[in-house]
Amino acid sequence: MRISTYKIARVTLVFILIFVPLLLYRYLSGSHTEYCPFSHKMSDTSDCVVLHVTQDRVLVRHSDKYTNEDYFEIIERGVSHKYDIPEYHGPKTRKFRIRMVENEKDTVSINGEKYVLLPIEERVN
Repeated sequence: MRISTYKIARVTLVFILIFVPLLLYRYLSGSHTEYCPFSHKMSDTSDCVVLHVTQDRVLVRHSDKYTNEDYFEIIERGVSHKYDIPEYHGPKTRKFRIRMVENEKDTVSINGEKYVLLPIEERVN
């Protein structure tokens, strides 16, 4: 059985008219930043927040409620480094002030307390 060119064109048109607008809406909506990976931009449950910016470094917190993925990313001169989020032991407050520590590559300050970040090993599937 051969599929006619007309049927292929009709299926393609339906795909373009239905799925492309849905994908575009998902990509453009939400509170994503330019530092979010594509998978986070396409997800309703993910979140990317820029926490601190210096001249040559950017600290971003990535999280996804569905996959329980939470990590910090430090982007230094265009190179990305991913880290586990440290367990905070300070006073329980609703607001956190998180900053990168000057001249200490893998260290952040959370409400004034220093934490050395542990790199996330790139996982090979």
